[in-house]
Amino acid sequence: MAVDTISTSRSYMTKQVTSLSKTLTEKTTQLATGKVSTTFGGIGNNRLLDLELTQKVGQIDSYKETIVSASLHIETLNLTLERLEEIRRDAKSALDPNEFVLQSDGQTQSQATAEVLLFEVANLLNTEVAGHYLYGGSDAYSNPVAAIQDILEGADGLDGLKTVMDEFSQANLGVNENGRLDISALTTNYAAGVPTDSTFTISEDGAHDFGFDISTVTSSLSNVAITGPGGGDPDTFDVQFTGQPTLGETIAVEFTLPPDHTDTFTIELEATSTGGEGAFAIGADLEETAENLRTAISEALEEEAQTNLKALSDDWAADNFFDTFGGVEPMRIDGPPYDT
Repeated sequence: MAVDTISTSRSYMTKQVTSLSKTLTEKTTQLATGKVSTTFGGIGNNRLLDLELTQKVGQIDSYKETIVSASLHIETLNLTLERLEEIRRDAKSALDPNEFVLQSDGQTQSQATAEVLLFEVANLLNTEVAGHYLYGGSDAYSNPVAAIQDILEGADGLDGLKTVMDEFSQANLGVNENGRLDISALTTNYAAGVPTDSTFTISEDGAHDFGFDISTVTSSLSNVAITGPGGGDPDTFDVQFTGQPTLGETIAVEFTLPPDHTDTFTIELEATSTGGEGAFAIGADLEETAENLRTAISEALEEEAQTNLKALSDDWAADNFFDTFGGVEPMRIDGPPYDT
């Protein structure tokens, strides 16, 4: 090993002090930063290992951030799903089918509550965490659910739910607003001014799935002949009075309901002296009695159309409006006019 010659020259001492100062600075930096060198070249053959370890540490940090973000998303999803279930229960308990008192906004209390809950559902489905919409699916960067006002009223040239429901309602109620049925006027024959027979006809207004379909007619009425229905589409039946029925005798007409026409309802009327709900009055002659039965059936059909049929129609319209999975377009009603 070479041994430097001891010298008291100024240049030698300066060189040694400078070297020591550089070494002290390097060691101080290493202690402070925990790094052998500030450049990869300073660590020699270990530079590739350092690069590899640095990359793996970066990956671990990235995984940690992903885990934290995913955990936050899952926790938020759980909270929103729990609230959605609470809303379902709240809506079910709040809806009273026997509540008909309208508030100042034209809605019942049940309807107002349902509307508030609907807005909350939309807000929950539009939940955002750090710019990521949790229910957005493949598009997590925009609202997955449109504004409720746009859904109900329509926007940007597109029809809303209310428009579709109104069109379905017109199509199911028909021009007579009685479930797409035609009830003819009485046809009466006379002898010496006295009616000998009186007939009216109830018929479907066409071959379609809307409104009521005639199913069966059963009658115990004396002096009354029922012709039809024949089971076709459109179907029809005649009611012919050739005399007066007896008190307490009945007639029952069964109809099927849209859209599948598997569910039914029945109008059953009893011959009484005064008429009233579920009855028709025996009049002064067979013509008056036939008119009373015709009116009672007509009123019963109108009531059923404005209540149960309208509710079924709204449900049918909503199913078509929202059932767009796989790009299916909602079924629309041909029109205007929509009631034919």
